[in-house]
Amino acid sequence: MRRYSFLIAIVILLALTHLFIFTGSVGLKYDSAKLKIEFDKDYQENRMLRYLESKGESLGHVEQVSASKLGMVYPEKVEYILDGSVEARP
Repeated sequence: MRRYSFLIAIVILLALTHLFIFTGSVGLKYDSAKLKIEFDKDYQENRMLRYLESKGESLGHVEQVSASKLGMVYPEKVEYILDGSVEARP
C-alpha cells in the first residue's frame, strides 16, 4: 500500500511539473505573437516614412506626418547600452 502511494505521489508531481511547463510555454507564445504584431506595425510605419522621404518630401513634412498620423514623438530621454565589444577610443 505504501509503495502505491509513493508511486501516485510521483505521478502527481510529474503531472504538476508538466502543467507548469505547458502553461509557461503558452504564455511565451502569446508574448511572441504580441511582439510580432508590434514589430509588423513598426515596420509598416518605417516603410511609410521611407516612402515619403524617397518621394522627395521635405523632412519637415515627414516629421509632421509621423507626428500626426503615426503618433511618433521625439524621446524625452535616450539611454544607450554598451556591450563592451567595442573598445573606447581616446
